[in-house]
Amino acid sequence: MILLLVSASGTLKAQVEITGRVVGTEEQQPLDGALVTVGSSRGTFTKSDGRFSLQLPTGSHTATIKYLGYETLELEFSTGQPDLGTIRLTRSHTTLDEVVVSASPQNFRKEFKGSNFRINPLALNKINALNTEEVLRTVPGVNIVGDMGLSNRPNISIRGS
Repeated sequence: MILLLVSASGTLKAQVEITGRVVGTEEQQPLDGALVTVGSSRGTFTKSDGRFSLQLPTGSHTATIKYLGYETLELEFSTGQPDLGTIRLTRSHTTLDEVVVSASPQNFRKEFKGSNFRINPLALNKINALNTEEVLRTVPGVNIVGDMGLSNRPNISIRGS
């Protein structure tokens, strides 16, 4: 029984708490909710201040840090240095190749990646819109802010851009 307790306590001591903080490279702001994984069975999310901690067995490991809109980073480290410090993620450079606006469903390209939305003529008649701005307000992902309600100069953003 004593031998079992001694071996179990040795296993518990083999665990080391690894800590770190994840921030964005340009703005140096903490990234809340970044995914930090080590192997396939251990992982955690960063807190609102960008900090995380993981219990790992002693030895060398590779951590993968992912955050939406940022490049994935793989970081090799040893449990001999349990504080990984500040980890900086760079923004990923995403660009749109081409935007196709069409009134016909036959102009759809097979290699198109993304989402689309079609307003059919029956729905357009039911909307009974006064102008184009009212029709665009029905499209998911399109946000319109005018000067005063319906305006001559609307500010149109598509999925935040």
